[in-house]
Amino acid sequence: MVFDKISSLISERVLRFMAARVAFWADQLYGLSYSDGRFDLKPLSAEERPHYLVLVVAREHYFETVKNYPIGNISDLKGVLSQNLETFPYEGQKFEQLEILSGQSSRVTSWLVKDTAYRGFAKRPLVLIPETAAISAISKSPGVIYSRLGRRVRLAKSADGVSSMVDDVVPTGSAGEYVNPANLAKYASLSEVQEEALGSEQFALKLIQGCWALLRDAPLRFRFRARLALQNDWPWRPAAKAVGLILTGYLALTSVYIVISDHWLDRKIETLTTKIAPVNKTRQSIADLQSQLNFIDESLQSIQPNWVIGDIVLDLIKQGVSMRSLRSEGSSIILFLDAPRATEVFSFLTQDTRVKEAEYAFPVQQRGSQQRFAIKITLSDQLLPVAPEGNSDTSGGIDG
Repeated sequence: MVFDKISSLISERVLRFMAARVAFWADQLYGLSYSDGRFDLKPLSAEERPHYLVLVVAREHYFETVKNYPIGNISDLKGVLSQNLETFPYEGQKFEQLEILSGQSSRVTSWLVKDTAYRGFAKRPLVLIPETAAISAISKSPGVIYSRLGRRVRLAKSADGVSSMVDDVVPTGSAGEYVNPANLAKYASLSEVQEEALGSEQFALKLIQGCWALLRDAPLRFRFRARLALQNDWPWRPAAKAVGLILTGYLALTSVYIVISDHWLDRKIETLTTKIAPVNKTRQSIADLQSQLNFIDESLQSIQPNWVIGDIVLDLIKQGVSMRSLRSEGSSIILFLDAPRATEVFSFLTQDTRVKEAEYAFPVQQRGSQQRFAIKITLSDQLLPVAPEGNSDTSGGIDG
């Protein structure tokens, strides 16, 4: 007895909580009120539209279909539905109830709520529930006929699923609502069902009870999809312009920064290159001279007396002659040289007292401002330990 009282008290508080957050949309918006233990429908003006969490939509404002599939797996059924390109008579929110009937069959009940039912709300409801879905959730009889707000609603529950219609909006080929013709036979069986005329109080109570049953058993089935809300309400054009301006500004600033940075780096590199150019030139000259000296030293190892040849080569280098290589042939040495004028080098060698004979070993070749040639020399029979100190001066220099 005590448990029944507690359960009844909890149920009443839940229903009162629901009543403050549930509205009904027919040809206008109705709020659900609770007073003195009774629920009622209260018409609301356009200015009286608080934020309702649940909106129940009258049967004349949604499209309802029932379809069976030869599929017994819920995942496969969802896959088929995702590829379904079925068209509907108007735009709106679509909801589906999936039922597996057997290992080889399933049923899908679909509701498409017109967007006009929720378009006028400043804040969209979180849940949209079709009227007949709420009523059938608490109805245990195979057929229900009830009147509310001046219209008769027929609800048929059979092995083929749940179908419903409003008497005065059966399709007439004009602006009427849509009912699946295949389901019209179900309504004929309702002729013997006693019609239940519901006052606003009884109808409001059934709506709240049905909403509570649906939200308790399937809380996400009739959730309002934010994507459609964004498509209808979100200011896409201004937002796209704003995003475009931001991206354009970002790209412009980034481009300017890159150009300035690149220019600054070029100037920095140019300044550093100018500063280190003399150093690089000196280093290159030292490297070239060291390379020649290393080569001469290696070549002189096989020539006797190598100190005499070394002195002659150093004297040539002092005069601006480049030594490419040298080769020993018996008592003679062939010097491979580069200089502005080969004749002056030849004259220098013939006047050197350390040289007995000198002759061109190969024809002279012009290479830009330099001449490439080879001179074959034979050392004097009387070799001195050190070449005469003034030899280079008395023999005449080579004009570079």
